[in-house]
Amino acid sequence: MIRTIFRDTMGKWHENPSPDWLKSLIYNRGDDFWDVGAGDTGIDFYLNGEQKAHINLKGIERYGFMVNHEYCGEAGPYRVLTTGEQTDEVVKAVVGGEPHPCFRKYFVPKETAWEAIEHFLHTGERKKDLHWEIARMPEEALRQADEAA
Repeated sequence: MIRTIFRDTMGKWHENPSPDWLKSLIYNRGDDFWDVGAGDTGIDFYLNGEQKAHINLKGIERYGFMVNHEYCGEAGPYRVLTTGEQTDEVVKAVVGGEPHPCFRKYFVPKETAWEAIEHFLHTGERKKDLHWEIARMPEEALRQADEAA
């Protein structure tokens, strides 16, 4: 049996939210919803009472959505959805009241974010025909470049 729990930006939990309601949040709500409180949301995916996966969402009206996915118990870094564009442009995202630099390529259009979320709600998995990569933060990329030089 599948169970999902959505945590909104204010920390309120919504058990088994309607996909239509979640889609409406993605397509119709702006920074008034996505950039308040904690500044991010999450969805936990359970199968037969055991949590299998989690996605974290951060929305910024002018950039789109950052969608991070991780399997529970998986060692290693999580994956982030991208458009596949290669750019090192950095934007600031506020999470937990603190600004965090993030690569611009980690923010995808609403349609792409919803495609990933809709698939996740049914399977708990990353949709294979979308572009996922290991998440790196700008500070880490800069440090690695310095070490290589």
